[in-house]
Amino acid sequence: MNMVLLKKVGELTLHAIASQKDVEAQKTLLAQQKAQFEERLQHLESTSR
Repeated sequence: MNMVLLKKVGELTLHAIASQKDVEAQKTLLAQQKAQFEERLQHLESTSR
């Protein structure tokens, strides 16, 4: 029984680590997209004047 629980804890730990990596990748992508959006918005605002 203890080995089964230990195995499950190990699997959940690996899943949590993988999920955290995914979250960090999404944060990075979101920051890049935000920067691109702000750059495009600034360009549009400067050309519409």
